[in-house]
Amino acid sequence: MCERLGAGRLTAIDRSPQMVEAATRRNGAHLDKAEFLVRHLEDLDLGERQFDKVFAVRVGLFDRERERAHLLVDPWLAPGGTVRAFFDPPTRTR
Repeated sequence: MCERLGAGRLTAIDRSPQMVEAATRRNGAHLDKAEFLVRHLEDLDLGERQFDKVFAVRVGLFDRERERAHLLVDPWLAPGGTVRAFFDPPTRTR
């Protein structure tokens, strides 16, 4: 995604330190326009920031409690901003 940002910025959030570490490594060439934070959505404080787009990928809260999840992210949406949630259960390998 970082390659497509143009002048934009990416803020990526995951509750797993391992996932954030992996994302930071994969996007090392783009750290000037991306940040990767270890946080739980319920505890997230982004201050006055506003976002044009919020993507929630495999965020269980958006699947289990959609309305609550939207209430948590709505304060950070810029006017006209959108939220897109994508959820598919992880596949298990043997």
